Amino acid sequence: AALSSETISLRDASWIWHPASRSDNAKVVVKTRFSLKAKPEKACIAFSCDNFARVKINGVEIAKQSNGRDDWRVPTTVWNIAKVLRKGTNTVEAECGNNSDGYAGFIAAIQYEVNGVQKTIFTNGDDWTASKDSGAFAKPSVLGKYGASPWGRFADDIRRPIVRMRESPSVPAYESVWISAQEA
Repeated sequence: AALSSETISLRDASWIWHPASRSDNAKVVVKTRFSLKAKPEKACIAFSCDNFARVKINGVEIAKQSNGRDDWRVPTTVWNIAKVLRKGTNTVEAECGNNSDGYAGFIAAIQYEVNGVQKTIFTNGDDWTASKDSGAFAKPSVLGKYGASPWGRFADDIRRPIVRMRESPSVPAYESVWISAQEA
């Protein structure tokens, strides 16, 4: 599907975490580097972390996921990250944490389009590294593909909300009301 369809999926991603830290309230950083032949026209990211994460691209913080017990069930999605991506090497880094004795994991998909060709980068054990409590980076543990227990399937296709304008008799003509497609 073209990025212009405004849909991203975690279906081909895997949950990853530091190999020595499954559920011990640790702070973990996961990161990947990838190279682009040109600056992308369009790009987006969707991620989730059990329990919380702060994501940076090329050193610029683009999003945070709060640390509520089940906030991971609603992926954080940023639809316009093209402005922080560049031609050449790019780094995506997630500062993650687990604030309970339960499971811990991070999952993400980064989708971009260069010269009309769409590509997606998923979390996996091959192209990502992980560090625990500011230690050395190592190959992360792959905890399971998207849909694996205990997380299950929660975001097969994430669609960009459609925002459109409509006329409203209660609003003067020089103003506008923005509503989402669900409210229309």
